[in-house]
Amino acid sequence: MAGRRAAACGALVATIALAATATASASSRHFGRQGDIPVPGRYVAGDQKVDYAVWRPSNGIWYVRSNATGHVSKIQYGLNGDVPVPADYDGDARTDRAVWRPSNGTWYVRPSGGGAPYSIQWGLAGDVPVAGDYNGDGRTDYAVWRPSDQTWYIKDAVTLAQRTQQWGAPGDQPIVGQWDTWIGDDFAIFRPSTGEVYVKGSSQFGTTAVTSIGQAGDIPTTAHFNCYTSEPAVFRPSTGTWIVPYLGTPVQFGAAGDVPVAADYSGSFDAERAVFRPSNGTWYVLDTGNGCIS
Repeated sequence: MAGRRAAACGALVATIALAATATASASSRHFGRQGDIPVPGRYVAGDQKVDYAVWRPSNGIWYVRSNATGHVSKIQYGLNGDVPVPADYDGDARTDRAVWRPSNGTWYVRPSGGGAPYSIQWGLAGDVPVAGDYNGDGRTDYAVWRPSDQTWYIKDAVTLAQRTQQWGAPGDQPIVGQWDTWIGDDFAIFRPSTGEVYVKGSSQFGTTAVTSIGQAGDIPTTAHFNCYTSEPAVFRPSTGTWIVPYLGTPVQFGAAGDVPVAADYSGSFDAERAVFRPSNGTWYVLDTGNGCIS
């Protein structure tokens, strides 16, 4: 079945065409412009839906559009050259605006609850930020993956205790997600040379797993497609195809140049496949109707 839905913001209207199943629906939302970096998250208190948000490197402003009310907020935080790392660092179930600065290896966090902004030095130039809740305490920890030694360096968000874990090989790409039933995030890498995802549990009882999922050129991603834990996925720019083994048959949804931004935009507690298109500042979301709640 082919379906079309359109959504507008101001005078700009974006239209999307989709071939999908009878239970799937596609929507689009213009929010952003070329050069913006998509940073979806739950920025608004009391709302379970993930909000559309972009960070603009040219002026360091975070633009957030509430998915519930449509209200747009603008907050300047960060400098050109920073890497946005939004997450819940203070444990209030809201996404905090944050950036990691490669030039000095420092994390700058602006708490969503109104607390004073602060900074933590953790990491070196060349590291890849991989913020995640690695101890399961409900607060995101400061973490980087170092390509030179394929090691994860973690600083606890509460105690500032340090931890390391070697996981990966040269050429791998790190992925953050809750891959098992333990509540914390785990260590995972995507190996482009083989198209495999390697996962190591972060708890003391953590196990390892390997999933063959993609190929060189794919963009690795993950989200709670099954409501409870993260599922490995790749977005293939060459064909605009999503490959999520948990969801079955690959689905074409997107185009070359799109950025995968799978998340729970509907508030159903499972993630929808979605892309942000930098060329026109538009978000495209595919809701397959497989939510955990009605």
